[in-house]
Amino acid sequence: QPPPPTDDHGNSCSAATAVNVNSSTAGTINSAGDWDYFKVQVPSSGTLTVYTTGSTDTYGFLKNSSCADIASNDDYNGTNFRISQSVTAGTYYVAVRHYSSTGTGAYTLNVSFGASPPPPTDDHGNSCSAATAVNVNSSTAGTINSAGDWDYFKVQVPSSGTLTVYTTGSTDTYGFLYPSDCGAAGNFAYNDDDGEGLNFRIVRSVTAGTHYVAVRHYSSSGTGSYTLVSTFTSTNPFAAGTDAFVRAKTGLCTDMDGVYGCQCVDLMIAYIQDVLGVPRANHSIRGNAYPIYASITGSVTISYGTRMVRLDKIANTSTGVPQKGDIIFWGQAVGGGFGHVAIFLSGDANSFVSLDQNWVNFSLTSGSPATPVTHNYTNVVGWLRPVLLSN
Repeated sequence: QPPPPTDDHGNSCSAATAVNVNSSTAGTINSAGDWDYFKVQVPSSGTLTVYTTGSTDTYGFLKNSSCADIASNDDYNGTNFRISQSVTAGTYYVAVRHYSSTGTGAYTLNVSFGASPPPPTDDHGNSCSAATAVNVNSSTAGTINSAGDWDYFKVQVPSSGTLTVYTTGSTDTYGFLYPSDCGAAGNFAYNDDDGEGLNFRIVRSVTAGTHYVAVRHYSSSGTGSYTLVSTFTSTNPFAAGTDAFVRAKTGLCTDMDGVYGCQCVDLMIAYIQDVLGVPRANHSIRGNAYPIYASITGSVTISYGTRMVRLDKIANTSTGVPQKGDIIFWGQAVGGGFGHVAIFLSGDANSFVSLDQNWVNFSLTSGSPATPVTHNYTNVVGWLRPVLLSN
């Protein structure tokens, strides 16, 4: 009696023959009821395809690392099986038998693998905390990269006014405009097709500070590119004058009272005169920086002829943001115990830029010229907001 045929591949997952992805391996169903097992190590997520070629009528099984069936097939191509399956990195097993319980024959097992393409790079963050900073009066390219993608943008508004945000392009966009809390209090605007074609457009009266714009596709499965446009019109009557004041005073030493050189309060008095339109002789705001702020309760009104301006006192808070032209004050921890005062130009709740005199190269006896300075809010006690009552 002849010896039983030698089995070329093991009959279980534990005895499986290791094969590589993207390989071909010869195999034989040696006897009735024979099974051949193969072990495949997949390096990453992708598509694993296993199939046989040859004249033998094969039946195939794809199994996971626990040797449990994932998929099976009989006759995809003639009498050969073929299985194509999305998989993640790990160990997989392929089991091959003859379709007939009594059949035998040779075959070639083919294993191919294609890694999944990397997810598309997201051009803009998917939350307020990851938002892309954009300027007012700007245009920014964006793409809804994949189904369900959202793009967030952060806009710093310098003063009260009208903020308009909209998209252009052929993508069907849906837009949202949020205040600094990112809509946590439910106060936000949204729009679908008020812009050109299928583009959103939102027009909103806003105050100075941080605002967020979120853009998504109208369809939950849609993708496409767009351009986000942001425009802003200030209703702050002192914004243009503040810009002119900065250009005129930067680098200069302004001494309004003729003593101790160019101190911070001198710059404030010049600002009240040149921008708010009330000369020094027509108001009683005098003294050192912090005591001036501390002496005001609620507001103070100053005037010159028919021009009347109210200065509203606003305490510093963790979320408060001054607007362009506000007069910002520091406490007694700076300025040699006298505090400090400057003209707010731009910023958010974390940092800001102001026009400061006698901050850089500080001196109590001679002062130092005016220059724009970037600050955080350490020791800032609050600010005075000019309100034009009559012209």
